[in-house]
Amino acid sequence: GSQYAFYSVATDQQGNRETAPTTPDAMTSATLTNQSPTLAAVPTQTLDEGDTLQLTLSASDLENSVIRYTLGAGAPAGVVLNESSGQLTWATGEANGPSTNAFTITATDNGIPPARASQLVTVVVREVNAAPVLVAITNYTINEGALLIVTASAHDFDLPTNTLRFRLSSAVPMGITLDPTNGVLRWRPNDLQGPSTNLFAVVVYDNGVPSLSATQQFMVIVRDTRADFTLSLGSTNMLTGT
Repeated sequence: GSQYAFYSVATDQQGNRETAPTTPDAMTSATLTNQSPTLAAVPTQTLDEGDTLQLTLSASDLENSVIRYTLGAGAPAGVVLNESSGQLTWATGEANGPSTNAFTITATDNGIPPARASQLVTVVVREVNAAPVLVAITNYTINEGALLIVTASAHDFDLPTNTLRFRLSSAVPMGITLDPTNGVLRWRPNDLQGPSTNLFAVVVYDNGVPSLSATQQFMVIVRDTRADFTLSLGSTNMLTGT
């Protein structure tokens, strides 16, 4: 970036020296050429959704220029890059998996003019199945012959949402039904099922990989309100006076 001027002065063997010229014999300019920094390649990063990616970018410059780092196009929301240190951080969440994210990182020096280098960063976020949540079920006390209807309520927070199904986890009294798709349990105890105390366990499970489940227990007390037997009287013929 500078200009230089030169002249020469001749001296003979007798020691006579030429007078220095008032103008240079030659002039030259040195052009400033800024070399681009070198940004190290970044291997593919793989992590589970919910984990935090921490990555330190590494750039070097032969001219010892100051390096600044910037995010390029395609960077997911939430990616934070320290422009001075090259420290990249991304706290992933449920909505980030499964996905493959490719974006560029650029290192720019403070030379004149500035020079830059870029690298593609690929981050693979794996889907992690979360267990469904089954709402607690109230205990019940009913009479024999009364119809009990209980609807199990469950939620799945995975994205995309998994399909949920319901089942009973243990042996249950005769007559109980549980709809596997909507979680509706029905039971009308018969005349012989009271008095009794019955502990039920409802299980909800998803279709994730691997499949996960949640269980809620509740109690149903059946009061003995009906006779446990029936009495019938027969008929006979009798003669008058007997």
